[in-house]
Amino acid sequence: MEVAQACTACGEAMEYALTAADLGRDMLAGEGAGEGAATAIVDGVTVRAITAGDLAACERAGDAAAARQMLRDRVAPDGAGIADDRLDAILAHLDPDAELDIAAACPACGEQRLLAFDIAAFFWDELALRVPRLLDDVADLAHAFHWSEADILALPGQRRSFYLSRVRA
Repeated sequence: MEVAQACTACGEAMEYALTAADLGRDMLAGEGAGEGAATAIVDGVTVRAITAGDLAACERAGDAAAARQMLRDRVAPDGAGIADDRLDAILAHLDPDAELDIAAACPACGEQRLLAFDIAAFFWDELALRVPRLLDDVADLAHAFHWSEADILALPGQRRSFYLSRVRA
């Protein structure tokens, strides 16, 4: 997958390609995941891993404290006696892929840092960086060929790239 994020030091766009192996996720689905991998019993309380549905529900909570309580109620309904930091550690153990860090260096300024790979943030960063480029591509092709935006966007990526290379040559 192509990753694009803005450097926090200089603001320049950093782009690089990642594979499942780079993320440590090159196993076949299900490999290494034993029975009960999504739950744990802690002090007689069942705690389950966080799901996308849990996160979606918590977005409507209104504030961080309410969202945290809602999440706690969902993943450990009888776990009021489990301390927050202990619950956090249990949840991290249940889903070690929830937080992935990627070492990266900015090609413009050389700033080295760990990027937390958050799929939702990744998605929005990708949109924020790629949409302006796509609009520039559309503008260039529309100017050169007088095609409509819809026609340009309907072109397969390779064809659009071909025409862009001719326009920008």
